[in-house]
Amino acid sequence: MTVTVERPSDESVQAARWQRRDKATKAVVLTALVLGIGILLYPVVMALAGSVLAGAPGSDDVAFSLQGWRAAYADERTYQAWSDSLQIGGATMAIAASLGTLLAWLVSRTNTPGRELFRTALMLPLFIPTVLIGLAWTIGVGSVKRLTENVPVLSSVIPESYSFTGVIVTLSIVVVPLVYLLMLPAFDAMDSTLEDAAAANGIPPWRTALKITVPLAAPAFISAAILAGVRVLETLDIPLMIGRPAGVEVFATRMYQTLFNAPVPNYGKATALGVSLAAVAAVLVLLGGVYVNRRSFVTVAGKGAASRLVNLGRWRFLAAGVCWLYLTIGSIVPVAIVVYGSFEGYVGIWDGSLTLEHWQTAFEDEVFWRSIGNTLLLAFLGAVIMTLLGASAAYGIVRSQSRMRFVLEGLTWVPWAIPGVLLALGTLWGYSFVGGLYGTRWLLLVAYVTIYTPLAVRQFSSAFLQLDPALEYAGWVSGSSKLVTFWRLIRPLLLQTTLASLLLSFVLCVREVSLSAFLVSPGNEVLGVRTLESWTRGGASEAAVYGVCMLLISGVALAVYGLLSRRTRRF
Repeated sequence: MTVTVERPSDESVQAARWQRRDKATKAVVLTALVLGIGILLYPVVMALAGSVLAGAPGSDDVAFSLQGWRAAYADERTYQAWSDSLQIGGATMAIAASLGTLLAWLVSRTNTPGRELFRTALMLPLFIPTVLIGLAWTIGVGSVKRLTENVPVLSSVIPESYSFTGVIVTLSIVVVPLVYLLMLPAFDAMDSTLEDAAAANGIPPWRTALKITVPLAAPAFISAAILAGVRVLETLDIPLMIGRPAGVEVFATRMYQTLFNAPVPNYGKATALGVSLAAVAAVLVLLGGVYVNRRSFVTVAGKGAASRLVNLGRWRFLAAGVCWLYLTIGSIVPVAIVVYGSFEGYVGIWDGSLTLEHWQTAFEDEVFWRSIGNTLLLAFLGAVIMTLLGASAAYGIVRSQSRMRFVLEGLTWVPWAIPGVLLALGTLWGYSFVGGLYGTRWLLLVAYVTIYTPLAVRQFSSAFLQLDPALEYAGWVSGSSKLVTFWRLIRPLLLQTTLASLLLSFVLCVREVSLSAFLVSPGNEVLGVRTLESWTRGGASEAAVYGVCMLLISGVALAVYGLLSRRTRRF
């Protein structure tokens, strides 16, 4: 007896493959969504819950209570924190958003001399820890004030080392690169047709920028300003170092004092203050969304001539001077002050006497080496985990057709809309009952992954959007599995993005202070927190040594990235 088996048609085989592909993509989205809820959303929920709990994280006597809220708003210093936070946040947002946008416009849209050099160089301050900017400010400004004390005209212009103004200036220096980084792609992608029309009608470049270019980039500008404001509100080290001695109180310092400089730590009160801070951030995000959604920012559509640069004429040299001035103040001077200070007999005196005593003392300190080891380990593991999670989430967001991808994308923005100091407390509450995690350095790793994974998602999302899906379709049609297709076709094309993600994640973990300060414990020290603690104890020389170590680690990481990046470009 002969049995005839009909061979499946090519169409049915291909349909089965597409069905498996869709199921695999949905599985990636679902997995990333579950991980996102567990890693990104869980600490936020626990932070909100912690504000209505009495007791300490991990204790057995935790119970529902509004005591934290009552204690927070029965304290007069809370109202000062409201006032100072809003004033500092508003002033810093205005300065940083304006200067960052100006720098991005000069580099992207004008014929400023050296614009290609500035395009990369203006990002360098992102690699300098904020605690070092604060350290350099106090040392540098204090020394200049002493040198000009006999010249009243100059001395009156220079702000005090510890002052309200000093906090605003240093925070502005810190967040300008963030605004610049967000505004640069917006200006790069903008059509120059309207600017060309304005130039043809004799309108000056500066007026064209204010009336046409910047308004068209309003969505990016609003987003950058809001993100800068949230970063300012959550920053602990600079207000603690520069503002606290002058009587300046912000939410982050108030929370820190409530936990670490009080007879009995009040976690409910600190968390209530953090939730209040998150409410300010939520209002900023809401107002920004309302503004952007109610207006149209569409420029000329269709294909046209390549965008032309705005000719600044004789003003182009002044524009280059502005870029050099910020680069000098934001990176060159702070690094020079901290490095020199680590070798001074007494930091800030500048009498020419140099010594290795501070370095020798550090080398003999067990905590010094433990801090370096913990920092390297957490930064390396954090970079790897964040890159893997970011790539997986971005792939699901960009390639999936599932509606869940919108939920996943929104979820990845949550940590950036919530101040890091509140996420730190949420991490304490959320993982306090997990054995082997609470009170260890791995709690820091969880917090780093929570707050910085969204950046990796953004990096890989941009990369996947630039890759034609036809590459994957060709692999699937030829019979390769999804994993094989990704490994052989897509992975080589993502090497540069992967290296960039690893570098950025690593450096961010190294320079992190505000989040770490709430989570470190004896035996789990990291360099950023040790720098801050040394300074607050009066050990400026010790703080400078720790700061230089942070710079060296970031510098080595940047050098390794440059070496690997050049090699991977050959393939």
